Amino acid sequence: MVFGASMVQVVVQPRGDSALALGALMVMGGLIVIAVVALEARARRRADLSDTAVERLRKIRCRDRSA
Repeated sequence: MVFGASMVQVVVQPRGDSALALGALMVMGGLIVIAVVALEARARRRADLSDTAVERLRKIRCRDRSA
């Protein structure tokens, strides 16, 4: 979205409202990219925490079985 809007802007070189609309598309595209990156990082952190919790539970189970 960002790159498409910027390519159109370079090729067509719009003025006025159409330039404003293309600028708005670039801003929205940038916000979407930021949101996706933030959500992906959050999911990765949660997965890491989940893996850590699973490993702790496995260690506790091994200790209980050996005792």
